Amino acid sequence: MAQNIPQTVRQWNINGQGSFDNLQFSEQPVQAPGDHEVLVKIQGASLNNPPPLTIIPQYRTVLSVGKHVTRFKPGDKVITLFNQGHLGGSLDNLSVQTGLGGVLDGTLRTVGAFNENGLVPMPSNLNFIEAASLTCAGLTAWNALFGGTGGVSIFAVQFAKAAGARVIATTSSDEKAELLRTLGADHIINYRETPPGAPRPRSSPEAWAVRMDGPGFLDALTHICHVRGVLVGNRVQMEEMCRAVEANPEKLRPVIDPKVFTLDQLKEAYEYQWSGKHQGKVGIKIE
Repeated sequence: MAQNIPQTVRQWNINGQGSFDNLQFSEQPVQAPGDHEVLVKIQGASLNNPPPLTIIPQYRTVLSVGKHVTRFKPGDKVITLFNQGHLGGSLDNLSVQTGLGGVLDGTLRTVGAFNENGLVPMPSNLNFIEAASLTCAGLTAWNALFGGTGGVSIFAVQFAKAAGARVIATTSSDEKAELLRTLGADHIINYRETPPGAPRPRSSPEAWAVRMDGPGFLDALTHICHVRGVLVGNRVQMEEMCRAVEANPEKLRPVIDPKVFTLDQLKEAYEYQWSGKHQGKVGIKIE
């Protein structure tokens, strides 16, 4: 299937820290893909909380492929792997240096070239913004499991319920509690209204407490806490998760906040996420 290849790419760059004003929009020539690279048209993205702010998973359509590419062809629908070199097993020193938006160029753009090994087929039952939410939040939850209403926490509730677990979730508002209730959470605690020491739902001796966020991590380290966790996941896990999403279209459909932004509204999208008003993932529609 022939694809029209644009001559220029519209993209966001970050030129400093401390303010969304350091995000700058520009237009550059499109670079041809290397022998093992895939040139993709980016059609959707979703935001995540951890720094740097340009860590964003995406959904794409393949435009062209390098001469040695065997995994994809023009017209295929794909999503990115967060750490492009993390293909299987534990994260090592080499693969940790392949994170999008960190060591490698970020993904807030209309077109980009990526190594074929850093892409996986998109679940056929999702739209482009739903699929974009899987790369970071979805895969982190999948990796951690096999409360709350942030993007990662919602995936954790969905995956846990699909696996038959009893879920006790925490959140900050009654509106978000209602969302958790519709996803099947067995018990919900509003941590802003529940005083310390108040009775909590009892869990079994085999129960696990899973915290699915970034804030508090550095504070825990400074207090000499022992921390065990996961950093997103590898390609094998990503492919397993996508198969599970396809096989459970009703239980595992990503939750996207109703307020969807366009690429040129990126700063507004980050301000909206920063406000904490979103429920689920904040989506970016790219045209």
